[in-house]
Amino acid sequence: MTLEEARLRLASSDEEVRRATVVELTGGDAALGLIIEALGDASWRVRKEAVARASTWKPLERTADALVTTLAEPDNIGRRNAAVEALARIGAPALAPLFAALMSRPPHRKLIADTLGALGDARAATPLGRLLDDFDENVRVAAAEALGKIGGPVAVVELERALGRGELLLGIASLDALHRLGTVIPVASLAPLLASPALRPAAVDALGGTRDLAALAHLV
Repeated sequence: MTLEEARLRLASSDEEVRRATVVELTGGDAALGLIIEALGDASWRVRKEAVARASTWKPLERTADALVTTLAEPDNIGRRNAAVEALARIGAPALAPLFAALMSRPPHRKLIADTLGALGDARAATPLGRLLDDFDENVRVAAAEALGKIGGPVAVVELERALGRGELLLGIASLDALHRLGTVIPVASLAPLLASPALRPAAVDALGGTRDLAALAHLV
């Protein structure tokens, strides 16, 4: 099957023809481009097949580069989500292009944070920690959520730092992330959070988890 034939088949109205075409694709960058196009197909079956092919397309580093570029897709949400899934499957080879993409502070850095969280690699904790200081609240929250999925000493330090910022949504995300990681948060860090009605339930729960007698007065 030539690339031109593959393009024609991927434009077919028959879902199974498009899916089978993705399965049969072979070659280099041009074929990879067709697979990335298929990540945005209207059919979830075709997208699923495209994710499977992309996540094993060699060399993985080159494929990861192309997928990271795809995260900037402005219109096709399905393609972006499929690219995230493929990058998560690729794993470690996707870290370098994701880190490089963050250097320019692109508009889609929240999605990059989500992707790093999906990868779950502790090496992403430091760049995600820097995103906790981003000017966009949504990015800060996404970074906290991603750190909660990654874990490790650096993630815990960054989340505790974010918790002390006094921001409502970031505080909620940081508390949830630390709870997920099984972190015992110092009573002194939790007590100020009791003043916020939104943060109080999670803060009380976390105080109970400290098993520290100093928490007793706050709980009473």
